[in-house]
Amino acid sequence: MNIIKKPIVDFEHPLVTLVVELEKLRETSLNGTTPANMFFLIKRLFHLLESVGSARIEGNNTTIAQYIIENDKSQHAVEAENVQEISNIDSLLTNIDEMGGQIEISSFFIRQLHSHIVKGLEREGSKNPGAYRTINVQIAKSPHTPPDYTEVNDYMEQLVTFINAADTPQYDLIKIAVAHHAFAWIHPFDNGNGRVVRALTYALMLKYGFRIDRVGRVMNPVAVFCANRNEYYDMLQKADDLSNDGLITWCTYVLEAVKSEYNKTLKLADYTFVFEQLMKPAIKELNTLGVINNSNDLQIIEMAIAKDFFKKSDIIAFCTNDKAATRKLSELKEKKLISTLKDKSKLYKFNLSNGLFLRLVATSLAKEGFLPEMVTS
Repeated sequence: MNIIKKPIVDFEHPLVTLVVELEKLRETSLNGTTPANMFFLIKRLFHLLESVGSARIEGNNTTIAQYIIENDKSQHAVEAENVQEISNIDSLLTNIDEMGGQIEISSFFIRQLHSHIVKGLEREGSKNPGAYRTINVQIAKSPHTPPDYTEVNDYMEQLVTFINAADTPQYDLIKIAVAHHAFAWIHPFDNGNGRVVRALTYALMLKYGFRIDRVGRVMNPVAVFCANRNEYYDMLQKADDLSNDGLITWCTYVLEAVKSEYNKTLKLADYTFVFEQLMKPAIKELNTLGVINNSNDLQIIEMAIAKDFFKKSDIIAFCTNDKAATRKLSELKEKKLISTLKDKSKLYKFNLSNGLFLRLVATSLAKEGFLPEMVTS
């Protein structure tokens, strides 16, 4: 039985309008004013969003702030199951990013995603990492019963063939949505299916060019699925009967969410918005927490964040003299707020990997509606 097909849509249907709008967005060149180093920080946070969000959908209770804290702690804390689960997703998405648009989707690739996702896990692991299931399974809280394990190989070959079929570009996003549902319907692994399908969806977004090159991972599909977990499951179920209407409903849900995420991303190209609404609140909170001590420190940190790098001479105006500037640099380095450029000890940059600052910017992003409540509370 052929279970994977594109929905048949009337030209007047809103789904067609969404496809046209997203095609225009895919071809739009983003030339914003936000400096590259700020994009790097935001990119890292969205990277974490995908990893934490995908795990949270499956019941992991770790928030994005907690994950950052745990990664700042000892190796023992990092090896905790919840953190390891997120770390697996995090490193897998990094690998997918490195492949860029040159990803070959095959049964082997999908099984490798699974092997990476469940590595080192017990509760959320698998008895057969990287292998399709050899048992029948049930999906918790779902009326859908996945097909018999003897049918999994054939259905997954259908899915790979569907993904790689030479369709015209306007079908790309619809194919991504259909492939996501089909994978969930087949449920090819004994565990980890949700995490794998969201990683696969991200790979397909890159393969089909639905990314903003300058900001990379800021546009991501996981935000679509983890914004409202119950709605995500409800929409998946609407397509479980494989009817044309059910598939249209599911595809419309996915494309509307992608459009919303894209529009959010456009705001991040505006330096004024990023600095005033995201960075400044985080810097002020550093002051409130006593990490930085006075208005001069605030100005130094603002300057450091706005520049790709700076010299001691750039901060002398905020200090009483040269020696005071030297002491201030040492103090900020000790607090891990700044670091020297590699092989250039007299050039400095803001430490974008500082865990506390990452958490504070994540708070700013959440307040501005960029991070779903699921990953922050």
